[in-house]
Amino acid sequence: GIFSLLYLPANLIVPNDPSMTLANITSNIGLYRAGIAGAFAIQLVQLLTAIALYRLFKPVNKGIASLIVLFTAAAVPMAMVNELSHIAVLHFIDNTGFASMFSPEQITQWTAFLLDLNADGIMIVSFFWGMWLLPMGYLVLQSGFFPKLLGWALIVAFACYVIDAFIWILVPQYTIHLTDVLGWGEAIFPIWLLVRGVTPKRFEQWNAVNA
Repeated sequence: GIFSLLYLPANLIVPNDPSMTLANITSNIGLYRAGIAGAFAIQLVQLLTAIALYRLFKPVNKGIASLIVLFTAAAVPMAMVNELSHIAVLHFIDNTGFASMFSPEQITQWTAFLLDLNADGIMIVSFFWGMWLLPMGYLVLQSGFFPKLLGWALIVAFACYVIDAFIWILVPQYTIHLTDVLGWGEAIFPIWLLVRGVTPKRFEQWNAVNA
């Protein structure tokens, strides 16, 4: 996610300069293709993560845990289809037939349009990226084997994603992204899982008490 959604746009896309953006992509075509592959990997990892979290939280509340998988399953195909706009840019660059059909200026404008379309698609998908955090945060709060601060941080991140999506469509002149400021719970939770995790002994103790 850091590579495909943050690093590549920051290094390839030049704001308000479609010509330089196209030149950057053309001269770093391998990096650009790696970004598309990375976007595919994001979806696979997120789906597997949702399944793992479902298994973890199923003893707490099976119905709520299933919502994590449901919202992820809604986001994954949308995000995959959204990558078609990135792939379309490759056709304009690699297909010599387009060079005879369109002028360089037209190809530049088409590329800018497709990249903007992809960014809009990410905003749409981000609504569901936010939605899966709500049941996750609720289950963290209810489970007892995570700090409650993590649960509240996830719920705040959910709210930021949803608010950002509605601001984007309703008040497009505002470019503030609350997720960038307050959405840190989405990053802290997986770090906690990787560093501390849930020990089998603690999980079994909780499960025995709440069975």
